[in-house]
Amino acid sequence: MSEDDGTAKLDEYMQTTIIPRDYSKMLEDVARDVDDMVNKIEAFTRESKDVERIKDIVRKDRKRVKPEDLDLEIYGVDGGEGYRIYQSVVMYLVRAVAWASTDDVLTTWRYGILTRTRTPRLRIAAIRTILEAGIAATAASENPDWIMLDGPIVPHHDLRGADEDSPTKRNYWGQVISTRVDMLERCEDEGVNLVGVIEDCNSRHLIRFLEAQGLAKARPRLRDVAVLADTSVLDEGERTSAFVPPYEDYPVFRTIEERSGYKIRVMYLRTTREGPPLRVEIPDFVDPDAAASVIFSTAVDYNGYGIPIHLVMADAFAKVEEGVLDWIEDNIRKELIRRGREDVLTTVFKRLRRESRPKPLASKTVEADIKRRHGG
Repeated sequence: MSEDDGTAKLDEYMQTTIIPRDYSKMLEDVARDVDDMVNKIEAFTRESKDVERIKDIVRKDRKRVKPEDLDLEIYGVDGGEGYRIYQSVVMYLVRAVAWASTDDVLTTWRYGILTRTRTPRLRIAAIRTILEAGIAATAASENPDWIMLDGPIVPHHDLRGADEDSPTKRNYWGQVISTRVDMLERCEDEGVNLVGVIEDCNSRHLIRFLEAQGLAKARPRLRDVAVLADTSVLDEGERTSAFVPPYEDYPVFRTIEERSGYKIRVMYLRTTREGPPLRVEIPDFVDPDAAASVIFSTAVDYNGYGIPIHLVMADAFAKVEEGVLDWIEDNIRKELIRRGREDVLTTVFKRLRRESRPKPLASKTVEADIKRRHGG
C-alpha cells in the first residue's frame, strides 16, 4: 500500500468512525444534562433570599434620565492591542485613540518587545491603560465639553500583577495610577466633564454598597446584573443613584482618592430596552444627571448594548489589525536575516507551535465581536 493510499484510508477512518461516534455520544450527554445546566444558570438569580428586597430598594431610588438634543463637543477614548508570543519574547503594538464629534482624531501608540513571562497580557493591558489615560489628558487640552472613556476610571486591581510579572521590575501599576490622576486633574483644570462607561454590570458594586449600608445581605456569587437585568427594576432611560463603593471591597477607589483628592462614584444606566444596563463611573466634579443624559442621548445599539456613538467610533479607530502585526513581524525577520542572525529566528523569535497552527474560520459576526472586544 502506497503512502497516499494509507493517508486516504486514515482520513476515511477518521471521518466515518471516530468523529461521528464521539460527537454522537457528546450530543446525547449534552441533551441529557441541559436541564441541570439551566437549573444552575437560574440559580444565580436565586443566590440571595434578599434579592427581592434589593430590587425594591433600587426601584424606590431609581431616577428618570432626561434625553436632550446635544450641541456639545465630546471625545470618546478607547484603546486597542495586538501581540504575538514567541519562544522567548512577546511582540506587541498598543494604540489609544480619542475621537471627537467634530471628526478630529487624536492617537498615540507604543510597540516593542517584552521578555516572555507567565502573563505578558497583564503588562500589555497595563500599557494600554496608561496610553488611554494619556490620550484622554491630551484631549482635555482641546477643551471639549465631555470625555468618555470606554472602560472604568478606576483601573482594575488585577493590573497590579503586571509589576510581579515584569522581569525588569518596571513600575507598571505606579504608572497606571499616576496617569489616571493626571487625567482627572487635567479634566477638572480645563473644566471638562469625564465619564467612564463599562458595557456590562457583572460586578458587585451596588450589592456591596447596600450591604455596607446595612440595607441588604447577599451571597458572594450574586452579581448586580441579577438585580438590574429586571426591567421592572431599571427600565430604558432610568438610572440608579450615584454611590461610592465601599473601600474595604474596592481599595483602588481609595487609592485614587488619596492620590488625587477625587471620589469616584458609580451608577447604573439602562440605555436600551433589551440590553443590560451600563456601569458608569464619574468623579465628584461631574453631575450625575448631566452624565446620564449625555450617555443616554448619544447611545446607539451596538452588538446588543446601548453604547455612546463616540465610543463606537473610537473603538473602530483603535483596532490593531492582524495585518499590521504581520508587517512588523516580516520586517523584523528580514532585518535579522540581513544581519546574519538566522539562529535567532529558530530560537528566540520562533513562533510557538500552538501559535503556528491554522486557526479555524469563524463567522464574520463572531470574528468582528472578538476584534471589537480584544482590540484586533
